[in-house]
Amino acid sequence: MMRPMPSHAAYTAHDVDDAHRGHPESDLSDYARARGLEPMGNALIGHFGGLNPLWNEYVFNVMRGEVVPGRFGTVQHELDEVELGDDGDPRQGGSYYGRRSNAKPGLRSLIGFKKEPKNEPFAAQAMWLPTTGVKVLVPEAALLPRLMFKSKAHTPEKALVPWAPSFGMATNQWVAPELHDAAAQAVGPTLESLDTTFTRLELKKGALGLRVDGYRDDPADLDRLVAATTAMADALAALAEPWWSPAPFSEPLGAFNVDSHPPGYRTFQTDVYQTAFEEQQQSAASLGFAIEDPAALHAHLPHLRLPGSSMGILAGTLPSGELARLTWQTQSHPGSTAYLRRAAVVAARPDAPPTPIGGTLIEATDMYVVVADGLACCWTRINTIGTLEADDLLPRVQTTFREIGAI
Repeated sequence: MMRPMPSHAAYTAHDVDDAHRGHPESDLSDYARARGLEPMGNALIGHFGGLNPLWNEYVFNVMRGEVVPGRFGTVQHELDEVELGDDGDPRQGGSYYGRRSNAKPGLRSLIGFKKEPKNEPFAAQAMWLPTTGVKVLVPEAALLPRLMFKSKAHTPEKALVPWAPSFGMATNQWVAPELHDAAAQAVGPTLESLDTTFTRLELKKGALGLRVDGYRDDPADLDRLVAATTAMADALAALAEPWWSPAPFSEPLGAFNVDSHPPGYRTFQTDVYQTAFEEQQQSAASLGFAIEDPAALHAHLPHLRLPGSSMGILAGTLPSGELARLTWQTQSHPGSTAYLRRAAVVAARPDAPPTPIGGTLIEATDMYVVVADGLACCWTRINTIGTLEADDLLPRVQTTFREIGAI
C-alpha cells in the first residue's frame, strides 16, 4: 500500500481523497484501447519532455497515440507540483481543499542560504495535487515563444477580456502585445468553455499541454478535453502561419541569420551554449557538413514530425549518398536548460512504408523514426546534456533510416 502524500491538497472538495491517497483509483486502459491509444502505465513520454512532470512517480494511467487524426498526443493523470514558500503557504494563488502541507526551510535559509532539495521525487518544497493532462505535438507552432494561460484564481495576470475573462496569460519579454491579444483570441473561447476549477494551458517548443483539476475518468469528459486541446492546437498553428515559408527539403536553409528569427528563438549562437556552438563548428569541419539556420528548418518544414525546436543544424551528405540534416532539438524541460535531443531528417524514398505519427523505436540504434509527408525523421530516445556527439550520431542515423526502409 502506498503511503499518503507528504504534502498535498486538491483543487476541489471532490478530489480530497485522491489527493491524500496520492494516486487515482480509476484505470483508463479500457478508454485507451477503445480510442486506439496505447496504455503505458506510469511512463513519461519523451515527446513532451518540456511539459511533463519531472518524475515517473507523478504520472498515472498514461496513454499515447494519435488522439485525433494527424495529432500525436497523450492523456494521463498527473500530480501538479505547487511550490511552497518558507512559511508553508503556496506560491500559487487560489483555494485549496484538504490541504496538508508544511515547509522545512531550515536554519540556513534564515541567513540567506537555502539548501537545494535532493534530486528525487517529492523532495521539492511543494505540495502535490491531482490533475488530468492532455498533451499534443504542434510542430506548426515551433516558432512561437512560450505561451502560458492559467485560470484567473491561480494567477496574478489580468483577465483576458473579452475572450477569456476567467483566465490570465503569463507575460514575458518575447510576447508582444499584438501576439498576446492574438493568442488570447485564438484559445480564449475554448478555455472559457471548459468550466473547470483549475486550468493551465502551455505552449512550448511545438507542444501544447492542457492540465485541469482532478483525476478525470468519465469517457465523455476525457473526449471533451482531447477535443478542446486539439482545437486549441489548430488555432495556435494558424497563429504561427505568418512565420512559415514552405520549401522543398532539398532547398538550402541558408546561413544563420538571427534577424530572421522570431522573438525569443533559442539557438547555439544566441543562447548560453557557447561550448555547444564551438562543438558544432568543429563537427561541421570534421564531417564536411555546413552550418544552416535552425529557425529556417521549421519555417521551411512547418509540419516536421520532430519533438522540440532546433537549436543547431548541420547539412551534408550521408555516406550512402542522401542529403541529410542533423539537428539538435530542445524541449526546454523545466529541470534543465542543457538537454539536447539529437535528430536527423532526410527525404524518404517514395516506396518507404509509413509509420505511426509518434514514431517507431529502432532498438538497434535506440532511435525513434517517423516516415510521413515525404520525409523521414529520427531522434534519439535519450537526451544528451550540453554536448552534440555528432560523430556518433551520423552512423546511427544512417542505420536507423536503412532499418525502416526510408533510404
